[in-house]
Amino acid sequence: MEPITIAVAATTLFLGAAITLGQRTRNRWHRLLRRLADERGWTYQKHGFVRPAKVTGGDAARSLTITTRSEDGQSISTVITVESPLSGIELVCAERLVTQVKKAFTGPDVELGVPDFDAAIELRGDRRVLLARLDAATQDAIRVFVKDAGRVSDGKVTAKKLGYVKDYQVLSEWSALVLEVSELLDPADPDEDRSLVNNVTSGSTAANRLACFEVINDDERRVQAAQHMLVDPHPTNRITGAVALDRADVLSEALSYALDPEIRIQGLRSLLKLKPDVAIESLRMHIASAPAGLATFINLAAEWAGQGTRVAPLSEVASLVEGADAEVGLALVYWAGCYGIEAEAVLIHLLAHPDDGVAGAAAAALESVGTLAAVHPLMTRSEGMMRSGVLKSNAREAIVAIQERHSGAGRGGLALAEQATGGELGLADDDEP
Repeated sequence: MEPITIAVAATTLFLGAAITLGQRTRNRWHRLLRRLADERGWTYQKHGFVRPAKVTGGDAARSLTITTRSEDGQSISTVITVESPLSGIELVCAERLVTQVKKAFTGPDVELGVPDFDAAIELRGDRRVLLARLDAATQDAIRVFVKDAGRVSDGKVTAKKLGYVKDYQVLSEWSALVLEVSELLDPADPDEDRSLVNNVTSGSTAANRLACFEVINDDERRVQAAQHMLVDPHPTNRITGAVALDRADVLSEALSYALDPEIRIQGLRSLLKLKPDVAIESLRMHIASAPAGLATFINLAAEWAGQGTRVAPLSEVASLVEGADAEVGLALVYWAGCYGIEAEAVLIHLLAHPDDGVAGAAAAALESVGTLAAVHPLMTRSEGMMRSGVLKSNAREAIVAIQERHSGAGRGGLALAEQATGGELGLADDDEP
């Protein structure tokens, strides 16, 4: 037999075997579809020469389709799809490298405050809806769903498996899971506030419980959730609940443990309305013992001073100046400025701060409260090639204001600069470069 004849025969046998095996696989797939349709009361549509077989089912709210799809003309995938409105939910899928790149253009996705879930799943849509519907139980179902090519987008919940599914149990379980995910994300009678309250009581992390509380709209439900926040294990959440319910006792206790400075600030503001003396003493303690976030607490003290509530004597303000960084220095300028003329010495000290921003702010404050004692330090800071323009400008304007206020000298006149060793005359030249 000629070699070419042998090759043709072998190829024919191979192709015949492949076609037979493929036909058997498809026939088995069709039997599984028919069995599933019969058991669930769904409709089985037999395949045609081109059209693949499929099962359809569902109800008025959602429709299900199970079929196969050609992938790039070379492979087959089993695809299970459930369509429903999915109001408020745009995308739920596995987080992948390409997703990280895409976020640079589309912006960050919604996070639930559950670190491992947020890192593994990309969420897009209405944050309130996603927080309400993705509770701890739903999160577990979503993890399983997206792990094997599950995806929610365009009003569809879709699961895709490579090849014809040959195992009836697998086909049945995946059909049930896709339906379950659709029902969890698109319930027949959604009540977001009720779900959010439930999540406040059972959320897996403090951040998730807080996020759910913050988006509750209904006043009664919010009070109900705040009661749970009062006994939350995390101090930040207890402060949030106490603020919502005006509970000074809980605020005082929780402020000792909260780590987030902004949450502490929120609690202190509320405590000032309820128990001013306790709030003032608590803020003094925070300033004395909180190097992390110190500027935040100093700014709050300045805010209160501006409203007529002094948190500490000026000596305590002065004690913080030495070694203060730029952020703390600016906060101290703001705070000291609220003490009026008695803060001049502190502001002169801050005028010598190595950061020009702090020094410039101190010069601006001295324009209002400075006396002749401040003129010489201001003149020193208004000179030099390396000084910032803002600092020099603020210093010169302060000198002019002090001259006019204390000596009656106009612009370009003489100003008395009092120093520790005595006074001397200095020329206030407003045209110096």
